[in-house]
Amino acid sequence: MAERLPTGFHAAAADRAEGRVDLQARFVPHPHATFLVRCASEVLTSRAILVGDLCIVDRSLEPRHGDVVIAMAGAEVLVRVLDHGPGRRPSLVGDPPLQPISVDPEAGVELWGVVSAVIRALR
Repeated sequence: MAERLPTGFHAAAADRAEGRVDLQARFVPHPHATFLVRCASEVLTSRAILVGDLCIVDRSLEPRHGDVVIAMAGAEVLVRVLDHGPGRRPSLVGDPPLQPISVDPEAGVELWGVVSAVIRALR
């Protein structure tokens, strides 16, 4: 005689339940310094950031080398990677063929915040 086993979602997830999902607690630790930016270009597909994705941006984080950041270049909002090696002036890089852009507040290029997470709808 065959053994009866529970099947379905409940059986698979019962021992892994973690309680209520609180995405704000996980992804927005600094709500007064956090905002969303929707990507409108494919400049960081190498980082799996695609057109239409929402970037969660935290202005309270100190930007570090290799972080995905939001920068303002005049009136333009940029999503780029911060390249700031030792002894070099910080620059913003994207996927080729984009040229690096120097971070220079006097020239109107300023860092605005660090992208801490990306949201993508699958349906």
